[in-house]
Amino acid sequence: LKAHYPAAYMAAVLNHNLSDISKINFFLQETKRMKIDVLGPDINESNIKFAVNVKGQIRFGLSALKGVGEGPVEEIVRERKENGHFEDVYDMMRRLNLRSVNKKCMDSLVLGGALDSFGSINRAQYFEVLGDRNETFIESLLKYGSNYQAQKDSNQMSLFGDAMTNYIDSPKAPTVPEWNQIEKLEKEKEVTGIYISGHPLDDYHLEFKHFINCPLEKADQIQGKLLKMGGIVTEATFGTSQKGTGYARFTIQDFTGSFQINLYNEKFESYKHLITKGQVLYIEGSNEKGYSQDRFFFNVKDIRMLDTIGKNMTKSVTIKLPLHIIDEKLVHELEHLCLEKVGPHTLKLKVVDEGDDIGVDLVATSLKVTADYQFVNELELMGLAYKLN
Repeated sequence: LKAHYPAAYMAAVLNHNLSDISKINFFLQETKRMKIDVLGPDINESNIKFAVNVKGQIRFGLSALKGVGEGPVEEIVRERKENGHFEDVYDMMRRLNLRSVNKKCMDSLVLGGALDSFGSINRAQYFEVLGDRNETFIESLLKYGSNYQAQKDSNQMSLFGDAMTNYIDSPKAPTVPEWNQIEKLEKEKEVTGIYISGHPLDDYHLEFKHFINCPLEKADQIQGKLLKMGGIVTEATFGTSQKGTGYARFTIQDFTGSFQINLYNEKFESYKHLITKGQVLYIEGSNEKGYSQDRFFFNVKDIRMLDTIGKNMTKSVTIKLPLHIIDEKLVHELEHLCLEKVGPHTLKLKVVDEGDDIGVDLVATSLKVTADYQFVNELELMGLAYKLN
């Protein structure tokens, strides 16, 4: 089944483990490894549980969202099957049974990204308070839907023979910017337990590949070695000891797991400004034995912003160019990329004739590049091997 019907098989496995979020995470990673797209919940496509769409992608089920039970989802799916897709959020409010799809349900649908496909309204707008009404846009939408349905049920007509529902004003969405990516992902995690539309560390694959030597799931298992770790701060607690000195206890999380770190005395003073929820950090340290006990503690050596690591530690980038693939198109694409990403890092090329096992090393003297995640991602899309030095 996994070999011949991979998407359907993985959807079934995910549904079988709905109650265990750690297993869901594990199988989602396996699904990505198999190069199967996993899409977030969608009001016009999702069913109750994980399902495979017509393109062979796995779509999140609406019941995976906290606060959205099977009752509301059955109502959504039934209405969709009988009368077609929802055109926009106003159409949705006019058609759904709002005794099932209440405010708590709407909150979760928005936070989980289920209404993103409507396109015209971002997630932040739904929670913005409308100035003249002292209620959020979601509350105004629910009130609009209830009024519309009440008027429709009573079938009231105006003096001119028009249905009164034509005169019910739809609330206007407030104008506010979208949440930043990390804030959006954190709110997704609140209602699903996992990051759906991405991961806060997605833009740091370069740093993890070249400068991190220990995934957080193994951080407490390695002694006597300098560990270089990266992650996003998910929890942070500050306090004052009995001696009157400050301390911090915080948790960082990467793609594999999480790890708790304590800071005291001068290290607390040195790094406390970096310890905020949502901050992405690079941490060096080692697990060491305490003076009077056999237990190990993590001794922090250095903490920095992770996005500065690649810039500061990279001196140059070497691109491997097999002789048989070099043509005018490749040269033009590579030149265009390098001119777009001008920066501080020396550009080196290694032209190799793999048949005769010989190569020539070249160094660009008139151009330097920014060897960041976007740069090396483009190299990978072009099928070129590279090395950071």
